[in-house]
Amino acid sequence: MQDNEINRLLTDAVQFIRKQLSNANISIATKIAEESEIQRSLTPEQRYNEMVAKNPQLEQFRKMLSLEID
Repeated sequence: MQDNEINRLLTDAVQFIRKQLSNANISIATKIAEESEIQRSLTPEQRYNEMVAKNPQLEQFRKMLSLEID
């Protein structure tokens, strides 16, 4: 139901953007996220651990500045 409403509104928005930018090739697509794709609220420690997994140097930086995770 929400997807239908968004698509209805997008039609006007896309037409406006195309006109303002003089570009008929612009389009917008929507995607409905599956339940497994929706992220739940994470604790600060969980967020930090995910960031460290992506960038291990973050842990060295934290230690160098003597920072703690709240």
